Amino acid sequence: MTPSRILSIIGGVLALIIAITSLVINKPLATYYVSIDSGVLTALGIISIIGGLADIYGGIRDNTGLMITGGILGALGPSVLSLLSLLGFIGGLIKGLRGANATKVTK
Repeated sequence: MTPSRILSIIGGVLALIIAITSLVINKPLATYYVSIDSGVLTALGIISIIGGLADIYGGIRDNTGLMITGGILGALGPSVLSLLSLLGFIGGLIKGLRGANATKVTK
């Protein structure tokens, strides 16, 4: 298992834990919002859960697009700690850059 896949799976799991915890206790963990409505909290939590699942699936299937998308969606969660899901984004970028270097044609 490559480091990019490991980063993606870790980022996805963190996004899931943070989003589910915020939804269950009905308030953000460490918030950067001054005040947040319950409906907005729920919407951001659901988006973060979808991002976390995409991040985990992208890491398991070695799919760069899902790693990057999941990392970005997971970061939209209702907490400052949601930014940890950007690990999946970084993992996707690492994999994408490695793939770009591997397919470079030299004369």
